[in-house]
Amino acid sequence: SYYYRSKKFAYPRFDHYRIAWCYAGHHQCGTHAAFSFCRRMGYLKATHFVMDKQPVLATKSLGDHELCFGKRCRSFQSITCYR
Repeated sequence: SYYYRSKKFAYPRFDHYRIAWCYAGHHQCGTHAAFSFCRRMGYLKATHFVMDKQPVLATKSLGDHELCFGKRCRSFQSITCYR
């Protein structure tokens, strides 16, 4: 069977919440959080990711599962994962 090598996830979610830009609290932002998301989805790594410029009402971090509510929450607009 044929497997796609890469996949772009638009507005990625974790437990019905948008994924927070930072992996845990305000640490390991961007790259580490995107890599963790891709690993959870069964991919090897994240090749590209974009931060959403607009504030998100609710996010959840992948590391400590902390919820964020309000205008200070930042999330991913997209994450591209690679096998």
